[in-house]
Amino acid sequence: MTPLPLTFLGWIAAALAATIIGMSKAGFGTGAGIVAVPLLTLATGSAQHMLPVLLPVLICGDVFSIVHYKGKINRRVLSMLAGGCILGVAAAWAVLRHLGDLEEVSVGSTTVTGTMLLNRLVGVICVSFVLVQMWRFFTAGSSNAARPPYRPALIHGVAVGTAAGLTSTLAHSAGPIIAIFMLPQKLEKSVFAGTVVAYFFVGNLIKIVPFTAQNMFTAQRLSTAFILFPFAAAGTLLGLWMNKRIRGDHFMMVLYVVTLVMGLRLLINTQ
Repeated sequence: MTPLPLTFLGWIAAALAATIIGMSKAGFGTGAGIVAVPLLTLATGSAQHMLPVLLPVLICGDVFSIVHYKGKINRRVLSMLAGGCILGVAAAWAVLRHLGDLEEVSVGSTTVTGTMLLNRLVGVICVSFVLVQMWRFFTAGSSNAARPPYRPALIHGVAVGTAAGLTSTLAHSAGPIIAIFMLPQKLEKSVFAGTVVAYFFVGNLIKIVPFTAQNMFTAQRLSTAFILFPFAAAGTLLGLWMNKRIRGDHFMMVLYVVTLVMGLRLLINTQ
């Protein structure tokens, strides 16, 4: 199978994106994987390419993480999130179908296509991701430590799972939504990480359905994803090594700035 015809710099960007995915799945720099979304979108030239190329890479990373956190899962939280995820993925499927059928539409004096709108939607989600992470950073304080653990009601978990499933399907970016929901529960660290890993593994498997139905898994895209698998695996090993030697917060600040810049570029790009 022939992969997507990326430029030399495009392949470097794609390999870097897959490596960062692996590092994130290994637990280094929680949320670092977000930078892979705009990076791969710009490398492939379209979110229509990015979504199906990145999904197998994400699942590849999930497998490594699932093995590492085997048995460390809060099943109650996972079940309500997964139930909502199905609803969110279904809603996102409707959006993808609409954008896929949309050839051209006038927005003011500009004519855009469904592909351009999806690119900009990915840009909006990436910029929003960074803004939410900034909000979490500046509002995190000692007052939260004094509060009792939050035990979510079923409706809360399903609602969060729905929102996460929607944004995850459209841009593989649901980390902040899940974090805001999970952190107040004050779960033991390994259970927190294991539950999050399990949710994204289940969610990514669910996303296979709409992507397949929309014929997004072409031979070129799957071949590209296959080439990126080793970089994701190497990123996992690198992340495990870096966990013991490098402060992840400094690394994350750099990635958030890069994500913000690339997200803004997707928003203002007229191509």
